Amino acid sequence: WAEYYSESARRWIHLDPCECAYDNPKMYEAGWGKKLTYVVAHSNEEVLDVTRRYTDKWEEVLQRRTLATEDWLRSTLATVQAGITGLLPAERLPVLRQQQEAERHELEGSAVPVALQPGEQVPRQTGDLEWRRQRGEMGPDAK
Repeated sequence: WAEYYSESARRWIHLDPCECAYDNPKMYEAGWGKKLTYVVAHSNEEVLDVTRRYTDKWEEVLQRRTLATEDWLRSTLATVQAGITGLLPAERLPVLRQQQEAERHELEGSAVPVALQPGEQVPRQTGDLEWRRQRGEMGPDAK
């Protein structure tokens, strides 16, 4: 999947071209039954842990995030971000900082579960049925 920054919505929006999905970030967890750990987004201007956008089960995700400490992850992403920011034109920085602050606010708000959208409640639709079963993408209640 991918995300794009919508100037009109002033936020990053989830896209999954394989599933014809638009703005359904929780489809992998709620619809497919995936157990997420790390979702890191990057562009030519930033790098960011966006896992919270993709889960309503943050405490469960934290229990699975054992490859690195949360402090190490934050520090590493901040170091990478500083390197990227240092390459950007000065006039772009105020706009980027404003976008990043809005993103932080959105992600912090994502910790509170909200009603799922219909597109987030369906199992994976593409690919061979047996392949989807083997990958565990038939939904959380699939046998």
